[in-house]
Amino acid sequence: MENEEIEAVIAALQQGENALDDIYELLAAVADREHRSPDPGELQQATQALAKYISEVPYLFKIATVAADHADLSQPMEKILTSLRNYWKHDQDLIPDNLGMIGLLDDAYCSRCAMQAISDQYRLLSGKHLFPFDMHDSNQAVRRILGAPYAADLDCYVMDALNASGIMQALHQMAEGQKQIDLKAAYSLWHHQSTDSVSCSALYAVLQSH
Repeated sequence: MENEEIEAVIAALQQGENALDDIYELLAAVADREHRSPDPGELQQATQALAKYISEVPYLFKIATVAADHADLSQPMEKILTSLRNYWKHDQDLIPDNLGMIGLLDDAYCSRCAMQAISDQYRLLSGKHLFPFDMHDSNQAVRRILGAPYAADLDCYVMDALNASGIMQALHQMAEGQKQIDLKAAYSLWHHQSTDSVSCSALYAVLQSH
């Protein structure tokens, strides 16, 4: 499944006045589980934030391709992106895709966690941001929303995909000797600190604590 196909799937599910009702109901159930009582406005904001968390993934994949080319990581990045796109392709994955937007939450979580892991490792080695998004807080919030059993299985999938792609090994090779010096001297792609585009405060409204 290519980026355009993922965009089309998401766009089709977002059509209609009540397209996000399933996310709203999920977040209301999560809030009850977490002993929270958000008002309808807070639930609506959290619903929009979670929808954005999902819908931004195709754009994030495009950014990953550009960033990997800049950092000389194109081959392993394409391997991990192919693995993640294949996860989007399967209808009967951990959360079946026939559940509407909720069915895409596991796909988005896997995709964004994998990209964050790569970005974190790149920054550890170079001091620079590989992506303009720092997705750590929103990923942690979505992990809480999914619940530990689901999230643990998805985390294992992400780790296996990262290992199979060879991208972490490629990053470590770049950190050896002169390669690390060259990496640190490389032109910075984004010129700014990485920030999360998803409103974590909106998601925290349904969670017990930050």
